[in-house]
Amino acid sequence: MTLEMESWLNDRRDHLRALHRHWNERLRSDLAQADSALAEAAAARVADGVRRTDTERRLKQAKEFVRSEKERREQERRKRERFELEVRTAVRIQAWWRMTMVRQGLGPFRKKVPHKQKQQQSGKKKASTIR
Repeated sequence: MTLEMESWLNDRRDHLRALHRHWNERLRSDLAQADSALAEAAAARVADGVRRTDTERRLKQAKEFVRSEKERREQERRKRERFELEVRTAVRIQAWWRMTMVRQGLGPFRKKVPHKQKQQQSGKKKASTIR
């Protein structure tokens, strides 16, 4: 029985050695896969960091553009409002001046004398000057 047991133990030892080799090989392959996955993840993280930095830079540029565009539009709006105010003010001044000219009968707004009255007035003046 000792030979049988020894034979069985040897077989069992060989079987366990084979299992040990198999699991060691599997461990190495799993570690290699895990290492490659880790390296890929690290490379992806670096790439994501670069992409994130680039995106943050573009976002900053976009915000600056929006701010400057708002400022430019606000300046244009103020300029337009000032121009409209100046136009309204000029129209008021012109209307006041025209009203003053009309009320006082100055310039092209003189009270027109009919033609016959003009001749009579001019005749009277001549007659008064002759005497």
